[in-house]
Amino acid sequence: MDYPIVEIIWRDAECDPEWKKIDKISKGNLPIVYTIGYLLHEDKEKYIVASTIGDDEATATMMIPVDWVTKISLITF
Repeated sequence: MDYPIVEIIWRDAECDPEWKKIDKISKGNLPIVYTIGYLLHEDKEKYIVASTIGDDEATATMMIPVDWVTKISLITF
């Protein structure tokens, strides 16, 4: 089966284990991240991409919530 290769631009969650003043925490921005992979699945809730696929298996998969995505683009060669 052929899976399209896509680039997904999305806002990620962030975790910081360091102690900070509360007024500085609220000034942080969500990181913008870029993911490229084989689009294995999409529905109204999520995109699932993998970096490596075989005939019927995949590895290094990532599930990205649709609401976090700012742009998805098809990559063609």
